[in-house]
Amino acid sequence: MVDDCMSYCFNERIYKIEDLLSWKEGSDIIIFFTNGLILEYDKISDPNVYIKELLFKYEICRDTDEIDAIRSNISEIKIKRHNLDKRYTSVWNNKTSKELPYNNSLIRFNINIYQNYISLFVKNKEFAKKYLSMHFDFNYRFINDYWEYLDLGDAYYTAFIIDTDGVYYSSFGLSYNNNIRRNSKLKAKYEYGLFNPFEGEYIGTENYHTSVDDIDYMDIMIPLSPEKEIERREEARSTFYEYYPEMIDTDKDIIHMQFIDNIFQEYQFLDFNEFKKIFNESKLKVLVNNSIWEKTLKHVLDKDFVYAFFNLIKEEKNRK
Repeated sequence: MVDDCMSYCFNERIYKIEDLLSWKEGSDIIIFFTNGLILEYDKISDPNVYIKELLFKYEICRDTDEIDAIRSNISEIKIKRHNLDKRYTSVWNNKTSKELPYNNSLIRFNINIYQNYISLFVKNKEFAKKYLSMHFDFNYRFINDYWEYLDLGDAYYTAFIIDTDGVYYSSFGLSYNNNIRRNSKLKAKYEYGLFNPFEGEYIGTENYHTSVDDIDYMDIMIPLSPEKEIERREEARSTFYEYYPEMIDTDKDIIHMQFIDNIFQEYQFLDFNEFKKIFNESKLKVLVNNSIWEKTLKHVLDKDFVYAFFNLIKEEKNRK
């Protein structure tokens, strides 16, 4: 473990990837009862299942959704990864928690799930760099300090330039991240729009075409919309085919449209095998589908992993 950037993490330290990958011993749990009783359990591989079974064993609840019965008996639950974390993290209390104690917030303390996900992301570094840049809720200080290691993305939408017969694709990344707070300094780091020298204007903007005089107002584009970008890609693709109809492949086009139609379909919580199937079929769907992040990955890819990952990217880049 290293001690730089201490304010970034839950545990006031940055972990190394090898620390997280070598974690094999499960999690330690402390349950505080409202009657003053405190019970401790160690090396639990799946805290969600364990806590649920424990509450039924002690007849604290007789149904899976008896949250009032649980609140009256349990005041707080704390957890830490055995021989990895120095401090416990409070994951549930009866004053503010609205979910049951066994919920998605505990997924990152499940050995198998956590190991599977971070191993997959470490093996796919370029995708992971883009995905995390696009979805994770970085604080402003981290963005500034790690600017050159993040995948920044572009501040324009895909567009077709007739004079060059070319489609100019926007790159996903930080510019598409809806989960971070942005100020004018952060927005000013981007060059807005794609300049078309043949027309003397910017394209790929909110209004499709923007004059040079109006470009100062384009910071309203950040963050860009993945849904709008996919729409613009399809528009650019259609325009390209209008100019080059001989490039159309009907069979491939049908398959492509079927994929585009369900690229933003709503997903509930995915187990690892379900996620990996989607990942192997289409990394683009994983990248742009917000429900995959909200319902699954944000509960697994915690700050400990994300900051360890970008420190790894930093170390590798500095070695070159």
